[in-house]
Amino acid sequence: MSFSNVMRRIDVAVQKEGFGYKSFTKSVTSDSVADRPGSYFCDASDGDILVTINHGFGEEGHIINVKKIDSTPSTVSIQSIDGIDGCVVPVVLRIRHENLQIQFHNGGWYVL
Repeated sequence: MSFSNVMRRIDVAVQKEGFGYKSFTKSVTSDSVADRPGSYFCDASDGDILVTINHGFGEEGHIINVKKIDSTPSTVSIQSIDGIDGCVVPVVLRIRHENLQIQFHNGGWYVL
């Protein structure tokens, strides 16, 4: 059996059991709402960016990764009304390649 057939079978099994989801990526250049699990690549070259985690969208195990990809002094802030690690103050990314990875667990977002 070829490698691609094995991977296809694993993907089908994961989807069938309901604990997997397709990967999602989004390029962000202005304020944005994170409303699904996946990766958000933020280019703040034109100014500060605010990424807001949509209230109530998280399901157990969902992961969001936000990464600042530019080298300007502009910031990328990540906030959630539900809080991140129990804190409602936004997390701020200031340098290129800095990122924040969070996971939804027991009704809240937690830094990994």
